[in-house]
Amino acid sequence: MRSRSPTLAAGSSNALPKAPTVAPKARGAADMDKKFRNSVVDAVQQGGLSDWKAGEGAASIRVEPDNVPAWEHSKLDGESQRTSTRLASFVLGTNPELHKKGTELQAVASSQHGRIVASMNNQAANAKLATRYPDTTALKNDLGKYIATQLKTPPAQGSSAQHNENDQLRRAQELYSWLDKNPGAKFTVTENEEARHAEVSVRLTIDAQYPDMRSEGRAAGSKPPCTGCVLWFNERGELSEYRDDQGRVPAGPLFMTPKSGMRTQFEAAKVKPDKANRLSNQDIDKVARTVQTQVSKVATQIHPVSSGNIHNIPRSPTDDDPTTPDYERAFEFGNKLPD
Repeated sequence: MRSRSPTLAAGSSNALPKAPTVAPKARGAADMDKKFRNSVVDAVQQGGLSDWKAGEGAASIRVEPDNVPAWEHSKLDGESQRTSTRLASFVLGTNPELHKKGTELQAVASSQHGRIVASMNNQAANAKLATRYPDTTALKNDLGKYIATQLKTPPAQGSSAQHNENDQLRRAQELYSWLDKNPGAKFTVTENEEARHAEVSVRLTIDAQYPDMRSEGRAAGSKPPCTGCVLWFNERGELSEYRDDQGRVPAGPLFMTPKSGMRTQFEAAKVKPDKANRLSNQDIDKVARTVQTQVSKVATQIHPVSSGNIHNIPRSPTDDDPTTPDYERAFEFGNKLPD
């Protein structure tokens, strides 16, 4: 008599494990996402950045080389860039929820034109920024209170080594001093409904509303421009504004996010920015060809650097040391504020 194979009960510890199943739709989405990322990485490499690659895990949306150096201060930064960096350091450092929602802050600050034009990476963050700081008086109020709280009492004279080591405090003092010297300055937050990266939103707003401010040069803030923005500025013939004192363009990674980091590449390819699983093979090929072409057209050396949070902002030169009047004015002003 032929013996029967034993039947294993469902849930039994001896039951054979079932092979995992992947829904065709989910598998198809994963395949398109992989195709999109591979196509973009290949395009970057074929365009001339041969040692750039996608990261692992959470960093898989980033295309950059291994072991990038720290972002460093450029000696070519003028008053606008330094003031804008101080603004980003203060606003993001003292408003963590705003930082979380908006990722970064970039701005152009002009003493000559009496205006700061600022943006974050999306309209929701910009709306909160504009509500928090409807004008420079509100910004100065926050700065005064912050500086007074940090200092407790104004120093007898000059700046001290201890205070000077506190980069965020020092930047706040210098920003306060700039506002003191420009009492009528306006604070303008851009409309960023399309969720463009901050420096792109600032440039488009200046082009449309304040063209005279173009003389101030590039926007600056909490991060270097990402590579997608570098490519956009290069296409506009404006990349020279981003060169450092060694003739390079410091840049963060290319973020493979269609609706933000690569929005300008999608637009150049005439493809609607959307999730990879909603793109056709033809759309992906168009975007990849655009990336390759744009990378190949960059004549200036791209210098990949770290692109993190506000602690990534380079320390500016020592000639930015605050002076006694900045301490005292800020302390007196901040003391008038309610707790």
